[in-house]
Amino acid sequence: MQVDFQAFLGNLANPLQQLLLYSTPFILAEALLPARRFKLRTVLLRDIAHVVVAIALTIPITEAVYKWLIFPLLDHGFFDVEPDMPLPCQLFLTLLGIDFTLYWIHRALHAPLLWPTHRWHHSPTEMYWLAGLRASFPHNFLFVANSLVWAVAMRVPPEWVAKGTAAAILSNNWMHTNVRLNARWLERALITPRAHALHHSKNPAHHHGNFGAFLSVWDHLFGTYVDPSQITAPLEFGLPAPVHVARLMVGI
Repeated sequence: MQVDFQAFLGNLANPLQQLLLYSTPFILAEALLPARRFKLRTVLLRDIAHVVVAIALTIPITEAVYKWLIFPLLDHGFFDVEPDMPLPCQLFLTLLGIDFTLYWIHRALHAPLLWPTHRWHHSPTEMYWLAGLRASFPHNFLFVANSLVWAVAMRVPPEWVAKGTAAAILSNNWMHTNVRLNARWLERALITPRAHALHHSKNPAHHHGNFGAFLSVWDHLFGTYVDPSQITAPLEFGLPAPVHVARLMVGI
């Protein structure tokens, strides 16, 4: 299988434009039904600067993943077996696999050894759709590598890899959106903004639950789900102790 790397990069050529396009429904939801009130102007410029840095890391990280991991595996025939299944089933199993391993990667990032690589993601002091896009180099590498290895292993057509990038942006925006949505029935299967906001709480005791990236079933299955309905005190966001922004971005 030949990966059309240039076509994939072409879909990332204007990521800020994509980001704004995909953010529109979440901006509207936050304006109509905010879960928390805060002054956007106090954090917007800073968050835009952080997001630009995070996006600037995406292309070299993706190049590195392809060069050091995907291409060597392809060259050694690791993924020579074609999946004998219809495309919808292939895509469903790929997304299920990506989400399952992201759950465990996310749990690992909260272990003491890897926590420095994940702190930048937890540093925003206000939770809304734009605040969830910070990712240090090692954090980004792990997430990109996980998705691409699954895509290649399952022989996903390259054009669907680009669509997967859009789906990842939408999912990330969704879970970080500042929207009032108290739907416990939905939280049985999916990570909601309410459940993920609890994970971003400044209280370290809240960091060890609700690790799911899209599905909450892994948290329910492995005992890490925390019901946000049980938390009555207002949430505060950010890191328990200040860390220099350069260290946060690098992940050390």
